[in-house]
Amino acid sequence: MAEIARRYFAMNAFDGVLTTIGVPMGNYLAGVRDLAKPIRTGIATSIAMGVSGLWGAYLTETAERQRDLSELERACLVDQSDTKIGRASRLAVVIVSVVDGLAPFLAALVVLIPPSWLASSGMWGPAICSPS
Repeated sequence: MAEIARRYFAMNAFDGVLTTIGVPMGNYLAGVRDLAKPIRTGIATSIAMGVSGLWGAYLTETAERQRDLSELERACLVDQSDTKIGRASRLAVVIVSVVDGLAPFLAALVVLIPPSWLASSGMWGPAICSPS
């Protein structure tokens, strides 16, 4: 479980960073002066990615772990749902799903710190390219 959780965290944190970094960059290049808009958009984007990651991982891991448990039940000829193995399997699904969902949200918050700092320091200036 720990290996899968680490892998999900790394993949989704990376996705969260790349997706969220485009929000303040695009707004800056578009000449948006109100920094609250790209920050809110970035937070909303990270929440959406978190919900997507959580549910995607939950559905995928539930199916995979159920398949593994079913194979074990066929081999042992014993219902494994109320055993330590069955309970551990269900707990692993929840933990991996939460990690998968939190990764893009936490990574996005890290990405949104510099624009917040730039705004508070007065360094958020005009866009490099002004739209015609």
